Order: sequence, then C-alpha cells, then structure tokens
Amino acid sequence: MIMATAMKYGITSTCLVSEPWEGLYVAAAAESIQINGYPVEHPSSVQHLRFLRSCLGSGIGTLFSGFGGDEAVTNEAGGILHELVDGRDYVNLFKMARGSVPRRLLRTARMALSGYKQPVINASELNAYAQRWNYAIISDTIGEKFVLEQDYLNQASYGQELRRINSEVMYFLEQAYVPTRLESCTLMAAAYGVEYVWPLLDSRLIQQWLATPSIWKAGDLRLGRYLHRRAVAGVCPDAVTWKADKDMGFSKIYQLNDTQSNAVYFKKLMEFSENMPSFLDGIVDSEKMKKIAMHGLNQDVKGYEVRTAMAQAIDALTALNAWH
Repeated sequence: MIMATAMKYGITSTCLVSEPWEGLYVAAAAESIQINGYPVEHPSSVQHLRFLRSCLGSGIGTLFSGFGGDEAVTNEAGGILHELVDGRDYVNLFKMARGSVPRRLLRTARMALSGYKQPVINASELNAYAQRWNYAIISDTIGEKFVLEQDYLNQASYGQELRRINSEVMYFLEQAYVPTRLESCTLMAAAYGVEYVWPLLDSRLIQQWLATPSIWKAGDLRLGRYLHRRAVAGVCPDAVTWKADKDMGFSKIYQLNDTQSNAVYFKKLMEFSENMPSFLDGIVDSEKMKKIAMHGLNQDVKGYEVRTAMAQAIDALTALNAWH
C-alpha cells in the first residue's frame, strides 16, 4: 500500500524497516527505558525507533499517526448486522446479506428469527492465548497468587455482547493499551525532536463518527471503512482504496512463521535461564524456562504462537534486565 501510493505520486523518500524484531528490540531496550523511565507496555514506541532516527536525519519534525483508527473512526463496522437485527431493519439486513438472492433471503430470515447472537469470547484469540500460556515462564506461585492465567485468557473475552458499532468503539477506546501507547510513543518521538500527532483520536472526529448513522459506516456492500474509501477514491490508488481488508502481509508472515524453526528463541531462553538475574527470583521460574527451552530444541517445536510467546518472554526479560 505504501509503495503503491509512493509510485502514484512520485514519492522517492520512503522508509521501510525489514530488520528482525528481536535484534531491534535488544538494541533499543536500554534507550527506550532511558527515555520512558520504565519498560514500555506497548512495543510500538520501540518499533518506531528506526523511523524516528530517519526523521532526525531528514529534518522531519512531525509525524502523523494512524493510531485510533481501528479503535474508533475507521472501525470496520462489522457489527452492523447485529444492529440491524435489533432495530428490525430487515430491508437493509437483506441488502447487507451476501450471496445469491435466495441465500440472502434465507440468511436474513435466520438472523431475524434467531436474534443473531454474538459470542462474548473471541474463539481464535482464546486459542492463541491458550497456546501461548503453555510457554509462560512466570512461577506457579505468582501465577496462582494473582490468578494470572485466567486474567491472561480473559483478554479474549469482551465481557458483553457488543451489538452496536458505537459500543465497539467505546469498548476499544477504554482499553489500557490506548493511553500507554500514546504516552510511550510521544515520549520516544520527543527524544528525537519529533512531535507525534494523533488526528484519528481527535475528540471532535470521534464524536462525529459516533453521531454518524451506522448504515453509512458500512455502505451497501458491508465494506469496512466505507466512508473513508469514498473520501479518498481518486486520490489514493484503487489498489489501496478498495482493498478488501487491512491485511498488510501479516497473514503470509503467520504462515511463514508457522513452519520456521524457533531454535533461536529457545536458545535465548536457555541463556536467560542459566543467567537469571537475582531480582527475578520467585517471579520467573528458571527451571521451567530450561524445560521449555530443552523441549523446544529437542523436538524442534514450530508454530507462530510458540514463537510469539518466546519473543514476548525474551523481550520482557531483556527490558527488565536493562531497567534493573
């Protein structure tokens, strides 16, 4: 998407970072802590480090962030069907249903008669978190004392049915990662003389989005970000404007990582287990880390979720070690 837009307008100054995340994080952990005062809770500020250095070298003093879009004003509007069912707007429900006319009639009838229940748990997320927890390095004592497993798995639960698009917006805006990401990214950028601005979190824009009829947010084709697509049609390349979803290559990365060896992560975990800082005694279980690492290396355990669990553990240990 970036390159398509750059080619359309002849933009020659672009910054694409392809360095492996683990190398970047280890190198940036100490600097990030010096700037923020503590290990960041959201990784974006560290991930943006290369962009900030590029800005410093190019005399760029302002960066516009797209953060807040998914949470609020470019919400995918996926909850429109629940809203239409609850409002008994069966005409628009039929328009939004996909497939041939007979299939759309059948789907509309099913949704209307069943009430189209919405699960309060994201099943795919729950499965991912459950896989990751199998590789948790927290000691059992700490885990049981603070009920960490349940707390971790609860991240896959909304706690309630979000049957209106505006309910989704308010739910996501209330999540703790929103202010923590704002704070750490702002501080990191300021250290490089760059001002981050957050236009998609402008309260006036959010209020306007909340006041906009839901049917306009989804469009006739139930296409996420419909109003925004219409607004940039003819300005952005069609390949960007009418792209079916936001996937920026992550699906291919998931597939690739599912088949790649995780040995480098297990070896790093083994190194940490053998040189565990004393201040983490009783919090992190070094024996559990060794067992996980040995099993992973001996069985050549693969999988994206395993890799994610290992990377998160290594990042946390690296940051805590640098902070202490």
